[in-house]
Amino acid sequence: QHLSGIELNREYVDFKEYFQTKAAAASLVTGNSSTITNGQLLQNASIYAESYFKLVEEAKLVKDPTSAVEILQAGKNARMEYLDVFHDFPNVAKSLEIMKDEKAGIPRGAYQGIVETRLNSSTSQLFVTPP
Repeated sequence: QHLSGIELNREYVDFKEYFQTKAAAASLVTGNSSTITNGQLLQNASIYAESYFKLVEEAKLVKDPTSAVEILQAGKNARMEYLDVFHDFPNVAKSLEIMKDEKAGIPRGAYQGIVETRLNSSTSQLFVTPP
């Protein structure tokens, strides 16, 4: 019933061509679809990374999922560390019930080694990070 309004798209979209343009890259990073230079794109990416890492650093460091849930329920972000992506990360991921896969030494879904998730429909974020 809730899927009855969904229709198959009949219009062809050349995604390869679309994503090869600077305008597409600009809209992904800045929300602005106007053309920007490579330097501006790199500057915007740097601003994003800086604010993201600050958010991760400010999250409360916890040792176990129970503590993480308590922090998240209080409306604050939490952070759990893994020591090794091949041995320790799968155990941490299993305890949090998140994907434990890695590819080329990087956890799946990670940005700079940081996996971000939310537990129990929390609006706060849990970051699983290297030390």
